[in-house]
Amino acid sequence: MCSLCNSSLETTNHLLFHCSFSTSIWQWLSNILKIQCNFHIRCSKYYKMKLVILSAITNCINVIWYCRNQRRFTNRSIQYISAINLIIEETAMAGNNSKLHAYSSNEDFIILKAFSVQHKYGNAPVIKEIIWQPPIFHWKSWSLFLWRGV
Repeated sequence: MCSLCNSSLETTNHLLFHCSFSTSIWQWLSNILKIQCNFHIRCSKYYKMKLVILSAITNCINVIWYCRNQRRFTNRSIQYISAINLIIEETAMAGNNSKLHAYSSNEDFIILKAFSVQHKYGNAPVIKEIIWQPPIFHWKSWSLFLWRGV
């Protein structure tokens, strides 16, 4: 029997994705990311969001397994909120130790804030002033004239 819910046979699939404890964790993550946790992640081109989302998923699996082992081998029950705090702590460590940049969107800001990840944005673009002058009158015919050597 599953050590976390005591209601079904413990298989890897049940433990990580169908157990009531696991589905609560996935629902929590889904609410933060504003996506359905079907493991097809929509990430921005900025690597910090990819790192944080993948770290959160990995930490969810790790914490679910840890809670299962604590219940099974030490008869110690870890509460849902404690499991969530472990996930946030580990994800924050991965995100904050990264030198990657984030995109300055409201959605990314909310997700990074939910995991206590500092926001590091890329450098502002360099703006160069360019002065354009139109070509001389009849430029094309003049260049053909010079090119033919006439």
